[in-house]
Amino acid sequence: MAKSQVVLLDSDLVRLICAFQLGLPQDLIAIRRISQCHSTDEEICQVLSPWFDLNGLSRLHLAVASVPIADTVIMQFAAREGRVDILQLLHDRYINLNSTDQLFQVAAVHGRVAVFEYLHEIGYRLDGLEHAIVAAVNAAQISILQYVLETYAGCQDMTEWISAGHAASCVEYETLGMLHWILTVWFPAMNPKSVASTLRQCLECIAVHRGSNIDKAVWCAKQLQSSDPTGILEAFLSFESMEPLLEYLDEDMDVSVETLSSLVSDERVGRFDVVFAKLTCLQDGGSKRRDSARQCLMEATKHCHLVMMQWLVKSLAMESTDIDAVLHSTTCGEYIRPYHSLREYDVDIVAAFIETHNIGFHRSFMLTVVCWHLERVRAVDLAAMKAMKVTSFATYCVAKFIRLMEEEEGGEGALLGRCIQHMVRSTHSRWDKAVLKKVYKSWDASIEDETAKSMKRKIESDMVDELIGENLTESSVVKWFMQQTSIKEIQRGRDAAASTARQANRQYERRERRRSARQQI
Repeated sequence: MAKSQVVLLDSDLVRLICAFQLGLPQDLIAIRRISQCHSTDEEICQVLSPWFDLNGLSRLHLAVASVPIADTVIMQFAAREGRVDILQLLHDRYINLNSTDQLFQVAAVHGRVAVFEYLHEIGYRLDGLEHAIVAAVNAAQISILQYVLETYAGCQDMTEWISAGHAASCVEYETLGMLHWILTVWFPAMNPKSVASTLRQCLECIAVHRGSNIDKAVWCAKQLQSSDPTGILEAFLSFESMEPLLEYLDEDMDVSVETLSSLVSDERVGRFDVVFAKLTCLQDGGSKRRDSARQCLMEATKHCHLVMMQWLVKSLAMESTDIDAVLHSTTCGEYIRPYHSLREYDVDIVAAFIETHNIGFHRSFMLTVVCWHLERVRAVDLAAMKAMKVTSFATYCVAKFIRLMEEEEGGEGALLGRCIQHMVRSTHSRWDKAVLKKVYKSWDASIEDETAKSMKRKIESDMVDELIGENLTESSVVKWFMQQTSIKEIQRGRDAAASTARQANRQYERRERRRSARQQI
């Protein structure tokens, strides 16, 4: 072999190749494996904590220079762990901490007041401070909020940074110390006008979650006693287990009739009884007694809250004129309740109450109840339904409503037609094609004479006009119905009626012209 020739061994080749490759110290390999997006805080801490314990800050410059995401990851690690020394070295020598707006938020979650102090000292950006405040509330870090309030209240508008919703969330997550601080320190300082509304929302939230939070409900009630007693009243009436609030209701407080009536329901009769007995304005002869009783009866009637209706009429000894004006107004059930809820009532008691006071039911409610029953029966037989044995309040209603509406509509066929109309109009609800077909078939079979046929055409014509006018012709149920109604026949009848009207109008105009001509002569 000539002296000018050199044999390269494997080890020589390795050294040659490595000489032209970027190197990475072995202790930084673990840092390089950190994913900024997918690594959890715990995973990052497991890598960086022992690395800093072993190396201190001596190799920080290598990490920042060699690992692309090291600066961001290490900044957030330092803020999370309260390592001001790391942040200071990074800021002084290597990177600008203002390259991220996350440091306040990260430090807030973990209660690192020292990090906040350092960031404030170097003039750290404030655009992430609001998110940091919310994070501190969610993490119940009062020390962070106290520092922010003392440091930035004069230079930042933080009025809306903590809302009533944030305060109420403290109830849900049982961070009640945080709730107390927000209501007694933050809101009085930053948003005093919202204290009462926030207390009310918190009281409602406490009432929803109940349990061990009753002491906080009492605390909220004490704060509301002078500023918003109506909030206490609403919480007491709306939720169970709120009896401790009763002592904070001032006997001489004024009551909003609208607020009181909006809370009526069968389940709250006992609580209404307590309130009407306690508050002076609602007691017998009180300034709000009659108006409140009448308005509550109106709302209870519209929702068909029959237990509440009976209590109002009997226990409050309402004026007979007020009772008749409401119960005879055909508004009972205007805000329709589920069919199955009718089974909750004792049929003997409520039926006697209905018959005694001749309660008028809302037409849509009656149609809905009858249609719900038609859905459940195998064969449509209105005569059998009227005569069926009353075993529940639901069956009582079905029989009663069929009798009432047959009399009003003029027969069984017309009532079935109105049931079809009601179901087709309610295409957004759960009526399906099978139910519609069943009822329509019975309606068709009930037509026996020309009068019934004429009534059927009129009802179908009304329905077609309504469906077309409201652009409700796309659902499968409506399309099926439109195919059954003989639209062409309906249109021919309309055209004939229109032609007759036009002819009559022309004859009238000719008579008027002749009369006018004679007068001129």
